[in-house]
Amino acid sequence: TDAASPQCNAADNTCVDCTAVGAACTGTTPKCNTTSKACEACTVDGDCSGATAKCNTTSGACVACLTNTDCTDAASPQCNAANGTCVDCTAVAAACTGTTPKCNTTSKVCEACTVD
Repeated sequence: TDAASPQCNAADNTCVDCTAVGAACTGTTPKCNTTSKACEACTVDGDCSGATAKCNTTSGACVACLTNTDCTDAASPQCNAANGTCVDCTAVAAACTGTTPKCNTTSKVCEACTVD
């Protein structure tokens, strides 16, 4: 057995992190993704809490948001799907108004202008 992958996947005789829900997964990755056979932080929203209450089932990570509706703070109303964080804006034609009408698509922050 491989210490990093202590379970045997009988379907294809490969070493994997886990083969069943709850089996061999501990610490910061206590959940078994039975499709990928990897230990992850979460497999459903109920596995997450607090500021990172949503489960990104693709990465197995608890994140702040998956869609804009998950972002309830008016200061950061948009979800940056790349990393699951709530930000000011995500696109050029975004929710930026007033004295900061332009979205810096790199920093995801509304600014007065985005070009010198």
